[in-house]
Amino acid sequence: MTAAGAGRRFDELTDPEIAAALARSPRVVLPMGSVEQHGPHLPTGTDFFAATSIALAVAGHIDALVLPLCPLGVTPMHMPYPGTVSLRPATLQAVISDIGSSLAGHGCREFVILNWHEGNIPSLALAAEHLHRDLGLAVVVVQACYVAEERYGPAAGGLTHGGKIEAWSVLSCRPDLVHLERAAGSGDRRQGELVDRLRRDRFFQPVLTDVRTMSSTGWYGNPEGATEAEARDFVAAEVPFGSLAHALAAPGTDDPARELEGITRELFTLEHQTRQAADMIERSARDLPELADLLNEGLRAPVIDALTSYLGSRAKAGLLRATPDTAATARLILETLTWFARHRYSDPRGAAIDTRLAENTAVDALLHALVPIRHQKLA
Repeated sequence: MTAAGAGRRFDELTDPEIAAALARSPRVVLPMGSVEQHGPHLPTGTDFFAATSIALAVAGHIDALVLPLCPLGVTPMHMPYPGTVSLRPATLQAVISDIGSSLAGHGCREFVILNWHEGNIPSLALAAEHLHRDLGLAVVVVQACYVAEERYGPAAGGLTHGGKIEAWSVLSCRPDLVHLERAAGSGDRRQGELVDRLRRDRFFQPVLTDVRTMSSTGWYGNPEGATEAEARDFVAAEVPFGSLAHALAAPGTDDPARELEGITRELFTLEHQTRQAADMIERSARDLPELADLLNEGLRAPVIDALTSYLGSRAKAGLLRATPDTAATARLILETLTWFARHRYSDPRGAAIDTRLAENTAVDALLHALVPIRHQKLA
């Protein structure tokens, strides 16, 4: 795990550097957004800034290159506004297919499409299907905007067009482009939320001709009070294993118990939130080995490696207990958290355990096993 985005941008590397990166890890992240109006206070590239910022932060955790070279998306309902440039769905599919084909020819085997713009979803799904079936790429499409909504929606007033979550996404990378003092004229919130609920419903999705059906001013929400500090926390929360990455970058800590607790709780939460997808991948491993490889080698292996480095450095400093095999201890931590967060549901007795109790039990056991008595906070 490395600093966010360091040496990861495809367009900033030399050809030999790209060849070496793909030989080491044949994985590329393609951030996708749109160029469309976002009210008087946010830039038209908000969706692309959001996707790119998160992609660069994620890349170091999965050892991937980032290709932030496709800012346009499918956004016809915003065309009444001059700040909007829209592609036809077939055009976007063709662009993604050509990008994937080029990368596959250079050795890319795993392709992550990290999307922030909802209008892109159907086109990206079709392009991903082609890249997988016709070119043999292992493809994952991540709807980063929905991840943000799930994690930050309650605190930020939901995922609204031009609201606080989107303000954070730009503040995290280009605060000079955010003009909160101009954020006046939000459309009716109830109308916007109603239309958004319909658009995001699993069973019924209307096709909107004009965004003003959702909001008479083209945007709605309340970005007031969004800060750069909140924006940095927002991006860090979008990135898996942010606490672990922060600990690896720090030479030490005054409170190893609190540090380890933060790492293990974050890992538990991620395992619990993704349990259905992970279970599906494990059940499909025989027929789709590339997905199993992505789960084990693409996600779990880097976590174990990072945990191993973290445990070794903290044990050497006397902040955590030394163990005979640090790598085995790292795997034990992850497997313990995985059982309590995910696998307990396959055990009738385990499934009956409340999630908060399961989390506290796993975390407390690991803390007592690894944190020296002098650093433990005794009740």
